[in-house]
Amino acid sequence: MACAQKSAVEYLRKCRRDLVTGMQNLPLITENLYQQKVFNVHEVDALKAEETEFDKARSILDWVIKKGEEASYELLSILDFTRKRTLQVDLHVWICCFSFREDADASYSFGTKPCQNYQMELKTKAKRILKNQWQQSCKYLHNKSQTNFIYIPLVLETGSVVKTAHSKIKKKCKKFRKLRPKKLRSYIPDKQETLSPEDLLKWKTRNILLIGKPGIGKTTVVQQMLKMWTEKDDKQPDYVFYFDETAVSCVSNLVNLESCLFDGYLKPKEEDRREVFEDIEENSENVVIVFDGVTSVQEHSILQKIMDHDLLPDAKVIITCRTEVEDDVISDWPSQKVYVQGFSEESIRIYYQMMLGHNPDLLYVVLINQELFSLSHVPMYAFMIVAFIPFKNDTVTNQSNTVTEMYIHIFRDALKKCGRKKTGQIDRYLREVKDQLYLLMKNAFSATEQKSLNLPEISGDETDICHAFLKMITIRDSLTSETKYCAFLHNTMQEFFSALWLVENPDEIEKVLKLCQTEEIQHMRHVLPFLCGLLGEHNNKLLKCLFSEDQMKKTSERFTEKLLDTFLKPQSDGEDVDLLYVCQCLYELQSSNACLMFLEKMKHQLDIDVNLDPHQSCALSYVISQSRDKEVHLNLQDCTVSDTGMIMILSCSPQIRIKVWDEPLQQIKFLLESCHKVSKNYETMTSCCWTSDKPDLTQALLDLCSHVKDYETQSGRSLLPALQSVYQTPDVWIIDLSQRKTSILLEVLKLQTEKKPVELRGWTDEESEVMSFLQCLPYISQLGLEVSHVHDVNRFLLRLYIKAAETETQTGDQMMKLLTSVCTYTTFPYEEFDDTEQSDFLLDLYSHVKDYETQSGRSLLPALQSVYQTPDVWIIDLSERKTSILLEVLKLQTEKKPVELRGWSDEESEVMSFLQCLPYISQLR
Repeated sequence: MACAQKSAVEYLRKCRRDLVTGMQNLPLITENLYQQKVFNVHEVDALKAEETEFDKARSILDWVIKKGEEASYELLSILDFTRKRTLQVDLHVWICCFSFREDADASYSFGTKPCQNYQMELKTKAKRILKNQWQQSCKYLHNKSQTNFIYIPLVLETGSVVKTAHSKIKKKCKKFRKLRPKKLRSYIPDKQETLSPEDLLKWKTRNILLIGKPGIGKTTVVQQMLKMWTEKDDKQPDYVFYFDETAVSCVSNLVNLESCLFDGYLKPKEEDRREVFEDIEENSENVVIVFDGVTSVQEHSILQKIMDHDLLPDAKVIITCRTEVEDDVISDWPSQKVYVQGFSEESIRIYYQMMLGHNPDLLYVVLINQELFSLSHVPMYAFMIVAFIPFKNDTVTNQSNTVTEMYIHIFRDALKKCGRKKTGQIDRYLREVKDQLYLLMKNAFSATEQKSLNLPEISGDETDICHAFLKMITIRDSLTSETKYCAFLHNTMQEFFSALWLVENPDEIEKVLKLCQTEEIQHMRHVLPFLCGLLGEHNNKLLKCLFSEDQMKKTSERFTEKLLDTFLKPQSDGEDVDLLYVCQCLYELQSSNACLMFLEKMKHQLDIDVNLDPHQSCALSYVISQSRDKEVHLNLQDCTVSDTGMIMILSCSPQIRIKVWDEPLQQIKFLLESCHKVSKNYETMTSCCWTSDKPDLTQALLDLCSHVKDYETQSGRSLLPALQSVYQTPDVWIIDLSQRKTSILLEVLKLQTEKKPVELRGWTDEESEVMSFLQCLPYISQLGLEVSHVHDVNRFLLRLYIKAAETETQTGDQMMKLLTSVCTYTTFPYEEFDDTEQSDFLLDLYSHVKDYETQSGRSLLPALQSVYQTPDVWIIDLSERKTSILLEVLKLQTEKKPVELRGWSDEESEVMSFLQCLPYISQLR
């Protein structure tokens, strides 16, 4: 009900004259009145029969007012909720002056039934476009678990940010000043938190221009906007029309807007066509039109009129185009420019985790490679890498996947798309355009040699081939002038094309090898791994359309030996040979003979003194694995290796013997993860690391056991049995119990195939630790303690003997027999203990046992009787203890023993007590 101050009926009557002429979109008003049961179907039909809009409006108002307060309030609510579509602007203030209930129902429609149906059809088409696009991609992928389009965040930057980036590019064009890893990472854009496809949809600006190089993700951004629109569940009608590159060229030739939207995109039902089109024209603020891939705009074309808002004045127009056509096509179009920069580092990882996470071995192949990881900021390249790695071989860990081979596939696929060719037509197409490609190769080599990223002889509009690999960089030189440069999409792609030029010009290779040794031109070294890959026999099939196979074979044979001679010879005294660089080249070459030649030149001795990243480890392990039957000695003592890198190196067993670090724990941790990842006999694999003497071996093995137990708990796997051979190594276990729990020692001793001596250090007399140590006795041949103070040793032994006697009394286990077998005074406690200390210990033990028996009510002495048969002579200092204790101890003997007295007393009571000892003494001294 309306508020008490205002009646809905009176409110309508007061403004009836203005409403008759000011109400718009009468079918929408009628539709909502019918849905709210104010009008019935007969009244709706009667309204449709009215000849003019004036008559319809008058009938609506008269019928509603006649129906009373509730019906009038419902009409006012409809007009208020849909006022942008149903009231002229001057009536907006009028409707706002009415007081509506707080619980007013807002479930009104914004569009008529035909409009709503068309909107649903648009969303269905949008979903179909996204699904088809994904299914098309899945043809190349092994992992098809993701069935729908998924958006991985891309870095989007506004024009003001990118100008700064262009100035950085200008500086980079002069010199390759950064170290290579930093240079490669510089291609990956920094993650931006402030801009997303959702933000672009919400922007009030009517014109948005998305700009970026080929494959950088422009289409992905607009498709994400399309996806978000299909998932909206609010009532406001939206019309989103998405024209891809093919559709854009078609609609620009159409004569009017209606044909463009309906005939060029999606037709409504014939009977609804007029009503839907009128709604789109009258409510253009709810229309979004996307032109994805604009390359040209004809003057006075339908595309130009939509962009200029001569048609659909309030619509949002989103256009994507490549950087090189921006100025020529839509330089004067007033718009908000957004530059698509590609994947951030985080997004690259998310993408590969999603696409390759089902196979960790495939995943780390890319993540460990700085060239591939950097290149992956271009989503198209990341997709190619994902498609290629599993395609080559499902068992990727047994197959090499070289960087060059992936680049060749990217190269071929880019040309396939550029020429709009099928897969079977690629080779023929490459032959047709090879003159253009040779020009690009020549310019790439020249620019690389001069430390430049610019290609001075290539114009951005010279050939379509260039656009497949190049980007345009425009730099404003002054107030009224600017200079345009062509550059490769990525620095490594320029190096790849430089290597292609060397394949075509093999006489220049020796010159490049010499130049690589000079400080000024040493950056050319980065071209040579690509050259090795291109000359590899495994890539001949992919390149024979450009180069003669015989020529490539001859070039490869000559080049390999020259490469090794060049880089295995130090250029100055004291200079180290870059073994890892040579291994990288050999890995790209994929030649077993070349690897053998290298190993023979190195006499199968490889000393590595730099930290190994996983990619270097991959190349190194490949070279070692080609050694056939001869063992390679690898010195890793002065470097560290990543987990995945060590796994690859260990997979070379048994062709390898590794000299490990001084601290075995540094490499032993890698054995743990290797166990289930390397398809080799684990005992053989671990033996390659256990070489020479290791002073802290026992500590490292105990640490390893701790790591293994944690890993077993987390993974549910049983690994300790696989490590059994490792735990046979120590001759003596030297254990510091102050640094670890005795339970770990027990686990280690159980792995032995035979008992070994144990020497304890830093022990504790805590009851729980003493009890745990007793469980170790069955696995010990002899027990020794590091003696720092006799009193400390005695205290620990007292606890050990008492606990053993207690356990034997409770369980019946022969603990005392076991203890005395590994801990007797014939072998222990070594020369540090004399006979006096032995006798004192046994007397102290007796005193402690008697106190224990008194407190606990248990009898332990029978269990200790065998211990008291040990001394050959009892050496007693009566000044330090009561004779009564000696008497009780002597009674435990099974035969009389000599007694040597010291420090006796002449007190009558002590003399009397000693007389009682005489029956148990064979000789008194």
